[in-house]
Amino acid sequence: MKTSVKSALVLFVVSPLSALPLIVSSIGKKEFVFYISFFTAVIGLFYTYPVSSDGHTHLQHAMNDYESMSFTSFLSESFKILFFLDGAMKTDLYIHVLSFISVVVIGIPVLMHTIAGLVLGWISAKTLSLLMPRYKGKLDMSIVLVTIFILLSHVVFNLNAIRMGTAVWFLSYGFISKFRLQNKSWFLWIILSVQIHFSIFFLALPVILFSFVQLRASWLFIFWLLSFVIHLNLASLSGYLPGFHCRSRCVKFYSFDYAT
Repeated sequence: MKTSVKSALVLFVVSPLSALPLIVSSIGKKEFVFYISFFTAVIGLFYTYPVSSDGHTHLQHAMNDYESMSFTSFLSESFKILFFLDGAMKTDLYIHVLSFISVVVIGIPVLMHTIAGLVLGWISAKTLSLLMPRYKGKLDMSIVLVTIFILLSHVVFNLNAIRMGTAVWFLSYGFISKFRLQNKSWFLWIILSVQIHFSIFFLALPVILFSFVQLRASWLFIFWLLSFVIHLNLASLSGYLPGFHCRSRCVKFYSFDYAT
């Protein structure tokens, strides 16, 4: 590892915010994804757990439900959650895996947000990289300001609830890679977003529809106007979903424990 990179990693740990200039200087370069991932992982490492916060709820559930869970039970529950089977735990696959790794595999539950920060930083940086040109000269100040704003408002502050922000970034990466890169794996990223937070399913549907049915701009504009007067919620849609665990999952989404 180069000395400059080692110094950068030390700077991230000592003072993550002071490393922002380093992140800015890496915009449009291959180091950008690495620096963002490490930055958010360090933020997660120093994350505190205020009582009644979303992060505290996740931590309590992890310690209560996973402390004595065996690997066999973990695989069994993963299968139930993945295919929305009856009797599955009231959680999503992502937080299920995250809880097991932090509590059972590592044995340090508070590292949950460190791992979550690493994943969130990685996917957000990959998504931003798809939208950024490769800079060889002076950076555009507007790109710099937008990057810092997104990093602080839509990445760092999303660490508390863990799932929703990460799911949105996965969905965004799948959608952008489909239309910008014609990447054949775009659908996998969207499926992963649903497994991170089930509510993303209702955001993923129009994305998938638009991917296969090329609607005219006028139709999209009409749908946008209708969205102001027509409101659908999970309760109204749940009756049209399959009768197994997927329907009850919608009901669970309304509870505070699941929605956080």
